[in-house]
Amino acid sequence: MNGKPSVHGREAREIHISFFQQHIHLRLEKPKISTRRARAGNATGESNDTRLCLSVVKFFGSEEVLATWQDHDAQKLETHLTDIAVQLILTAEIQYREHALHYHEWRIKRKAELEEEERKRKVEAERAEKERQKRIEQGRINRLLRDAAAFQQAGEIRKYVEAIRLAKARDSSSSMDEVEQWSKWAFAQADRIDPAIGRRFLKAMQDEDAS
Repeated sequence: MNGKPSVHGREAREIHISFFQQHIHLRLEKPKISTRRARAGNATGESNDTRLCLSVVKFFGSEEVLATWQDHDAQKLETHLTDIAVQLILTAEIQYREHALHYHEWRIKRKAELEEEERKRKVEAERAEKERQKRIEQGRINRLLRDAAAFQQAGEIRKYVEAIRLAKARDSSSSMDEVEQWSKWAFAQADRIDPAIGRRFLKAMQDEDAS
């Protein structure tokens, strides 16, 4: 099946086989035996040192065993080589399908996350735009109120100037030169703040930076 094996470990018992872009991990070791059986073997002079156990594990260093074969008195490990090869291919196929399923599920989840992030971004953008428009409109209202107040103040100044001029005109003892000079200055101040002069009142509708 064009598998590529590699062996690791000090005793060369960690086996790694790659095929179908999958990586299968095997462990070759002595089979675990009970303490009672070990004592019985020592009492009879028997030794299990030559027996081996081959296991397919979930991943490198894992204790989760997917399949295992071992030497027995009646059969050696080598007699299971065909079954081992079939199991390795089956494990690789199962592993491939699991990875494909996990990747598919991850893509679905990631797509949902991206769509949710985009939805939140649009909601936030719409909220920010509404807040900006609200600030712009409030700015217009504030400028309108300031213009209305300035227009009223300009009118009050003009009325005040006219009243002063009328009062001084009745008083023949006072000079009108100073009054006229003051009047020109006062009228100029009224014109300066009057939004109706030069159509400055239209600026209230213009948008200012409300970012």
